[in-house]
Amino acid sequence: MKRLALILIAASLVVIAYFQYKSHQRFNPPSSYDFMINDSIDVNFYDPMVVQQYYENCYKIGQFARSAWYNEEIDVLFPADTRAAQDLAEAYGRLVATTQRLEDLLVYSAKLKSQGYDNRAVAYIQEHGIPPKDYKYIANANFIGLKPGMVSDEVWEMQKILIAMGYDIPKDGNFGQETETALRDFQQKHDLFPSGILNERTLKILLNN
Repeated sequence: MKRLALILIAASLVVIAYFQYKSHQRFNPPSSYDFMINDSIDVNFYDPMVVQQYYENCYKIGQFARSAWYNEEIDVLFPADTRAAQDLAEAYGRLVATTQRLEDLLVYSAKLKSQGYDNRAVAYIQEHGIPPKDYKYIANANFIGLKPGMVSDEVWEMQKILIAMGYDIPKDGNFGQETETALRDFQQKHDLFPSGILNERTLKILLNN
């Protein structure tokens, strides 16, 4: 009788230990699921909804994975070879990939802003997929064709650039003799035909100096 009691106690302890282990396993998932927020993102991105979605996704990723573990005992990082586990793992992977794309946009935006680009420039660069160095040229394409005798805001901007390069010319928006001479000199120094007219090749080099 005593031996039977000991066997029953031992069996009970095994059952209790098993359920405690299962409980511990259920509420202590084996992997780290959280997507850490990157401190290098641009929180003042031109589209605030992207920033909001990024933060929401960072929270959802961990929540999604823990829910799969607590409710289904499925580890989305190392799923079992079952349809349910594979489906949850794929959904988790899509969420992570989407969040990573958002993070890449926001980090790139912060990098561009550190180089002097504003939100308008960042939006154009990212939406059109152009190299940042080409933005100045595209944004100022209306400068092409400036020539002696013209008077305009664009001439004034061109004079400002030439003055910053060390040319001693007036900044009055008037494409006069001094401005023409300075532009010809610039063209010669950069192995361009010294036409004295702001053509496409001259503008690209002028804006990237």
